[in-house]
Amino acid sequence: MNRRQFLVGAVAGAASMGIGSYALLATKVDKSQLTIDAALQQIAVLKESHIKVTGTWSWPQILNHCAQSIELSMHGYPAHKSALFKQSVGRLAFSVFSQRGEMVHNLSEPIPGAGLLLKDADLNQAYQRIETALHIFKHYPGALAEHFAYGKLSKAEYEQAHVMHIYNHMSTIV
Repeated sequence: MNRRQFLVGAVAGAASMGIGSYALLATKVDKSQLTIDAALQQIAVLKESHIKVTGTWSWPQILNHCAQSIELSMHGYPAHKSALFKQSVGRLAFSVFSQRGEMVHNLSEPIPGAGLLLKDADLNQAYQRIETALHIFKHYPGALAEHFAYGKLSKAEYEQAHVMHIYNHMSTIV
């Protein structure tokens, strides 16, 4: 075992303990709301509101980031975590998020290697982009790309991941 494998293994072990604790302590959410249709309904409601968010990203940046993630799941992510990470920490994290019905992640971290998101992007275009991405994904017949952190996901798992991702970012709305 080389030093890198040892370090990744140690980090994976520590992360699994932390994620496991989160799974036991956090409250559960209504998993019936983890669908593209439910997310589109939430977005439709938000379009009629004046949205303010906490954090470093603007609301259009958040919408574009979530749309970007959906688009990349169909066309391929530009950069990936290591195979060891995806098979250990990444897979475990997705499993816990899926079981819990909610995701928690760094809300100002861009997708590795993906294009820059403008803070002052047009809000209407951002809404259009995420709605279009969700509709295209829902009816997408092709093979899905491997997720950059979670590894291979089924279409149902990807749908859940995308919706949890959107909802996690919606938690910044004040």
